[in-house]
Amino acid sequence: METFHHGLEKFSALILKSFKSNESARPFSTLSELILLRWVAVGGQLITIGVVSVVFSIRLPLQVLFVIVGITAFSNLFIQINSENLSKNERWLFYILIADIFLFASLLGFTGGVENPFATFYLVHLAIGAMILRSWQLLSFLIFTSALLRRIYFVTYYMTHFNW
Repeated sequence: METFHHGLEKFSALILKSFKSNESARPFSTLSELILLRWVAVGGQLITIGVVSVVFSIRLPLQVLFVIVGITAFSNLFIQINSENLSKNERWLFYILIADIFLFASLLGFTGGVENPFATFYLVHLAIGAMILRSWQLLSFLIFTSALLRRIYFVTYYMTHFNW
């Protein structure tokens, strides 16, 4: 039992250290990298939707999925065009990540929820948020992503067990 408490104390100290180190970070300098990652995500999502629907013949709500990917692409185009103005305010990174996790959760919600093998990419969003957000933004982001994941889990559970 002491080992567990010791490990918990180390983990808590690591989390607190992470929050303190994030305060001095300059996250808005990473906007161009985030734009590039978002383009890679759009391409990967389109390829995945195409392969799953054509090669594996799995029926997907293609119109809805393309709308979600299209929103990501158009928002990324807007961000890229206005990147010089947006980079002056670091809050935009927070808003962009909130939109990204919401759009990704929407994709998961329409394609199998937490049982989707790509659900592990949810952790990528958390890692990006942990690297570039300030502590108050990170805490808000974690609360939001936890609520989204919980909603996806319950919707998936009820859809599979109660044939919605």
